[in-house]
Amino acid sequence: MEKKWTDKNVDLARFATHVGEFFKKNDFEAYKDTLENGFKIEALDSPKYKMEGFVTVTIEGDPNNLKVTLEQSGVENKHHINSMYLTAMFGGGYFMLKHMKSEENWRIFEKQFWRYVENSIDVQDY
Repeated sequence: MEKKWTDKNVDLARFATHVGEFFKKNDFEAYKDTLENGFKIEALDSPKYKMEGFVTVTIEGDPNNLKVTLEQSGVENKHHINSMYLTAMFGGGYFMLKHMKSEENWRIFEKQFWRYVENSIDVQDY
């Protein structure tokens, strides 16, 4: 998912650090890299949000034209109905339930992340 803001005068470096703090507060192991026109944060292994794969946040633009992208990376596409049926038939129901719980945790995480980002940009409390 991607969101954009204009005319907010956001200090990208400070904002990226602030987003990194969100991950630390939620027990993620997070890494920040500098890009040509922004920052990239990768986070994984949160005991609070038990999700498959890892989270990638890209912060790009300039102070008055900001774009934030949130992605879940490193997750296999397990939505194919036949493979799910076969998996369940051969005792893989546990893995199917684990994947479904991971998707539910992703949706919860996503809502909380965007709420944090939007509030941070509006209030600029970083």
